[in-house]
Amino acid sequence: MFFFPSKIIFKASQQDLRSFEESHENLSELTKTLLRTYQGIFDDHVNISERFLAKTLRLHDDQVIDQLKQIASFGILEYWPQKETPQVHFLYNRASARYLNIDHEVYLERKNIYKKRVEAMLSYLITTKCRMDFLIRYFGEDTGTSCGKCDNCFAKKREEMGSEEFDVLSQNIIRIAKSGISIADLQAQLPAFKRDRLMEVINYLTREKLISVGAAGMIFSQQKSL
Repeated sequence: MFFFPSKIIFKASQQDLRSFEESHENLSELTKTLLRTYQGIFDDHVNISERFLAKTLRLHDDQVIDQLKQIASFGILEYWPQKETPQVHFLYNRASARYLNIDHEVYLERKNIYKKRVEAMLSYLITTKCRMDFLIRYFGEDTGTSCGKCDNCFAKKREEMGSEEFDVLSQNIIRIAKSGISIADLQAQLPAFKRDRLMEVINYLTREKLISVGAAGMIFSQQKSL
């Protein structure tokens, strides 16, 4: 993919060009500059630079472009302005449809495989089961256990614990951890809550970035209140 530069090619004979220059003196300087600057301009399409021509003739770029279009309108040359958008150039001609042979069975099989992949992706988004277990099953394995770390697993634990108890424990952990506290000291300050439930809420708050756990096992609150 690339940008096409401007191109021109003279279509008139040299005699017709001289007659044109005599009758259009305001355009003759540009035609003479083109002949002096670009070789083979009568034989093939040649890349040109409007900016260079404008600088040589002490004109604005737009003036050069307008003059090139005027000369082209008289049939003296053909002018293709630079393309402002990327262009794709195919190295070979596109094959005719009559030479294409599509195996419809293979096509339908691939379409079905793609459809199943899309359906699996959508199912992953809406599933209420463990997402890690879902992915493992998709790749042909079966763990039979939940990861305990995805959003669905946390939501299930929250339901088992009860939303009120979960929120109370979350608020207490964030409040106590303002200045930093170890897990053991935290558990000592919250004796009414079992350790497994305490760890579930700590994992949830860590995942939600409401608390952080340092290398030494110290818990720090990331906000003042929940």
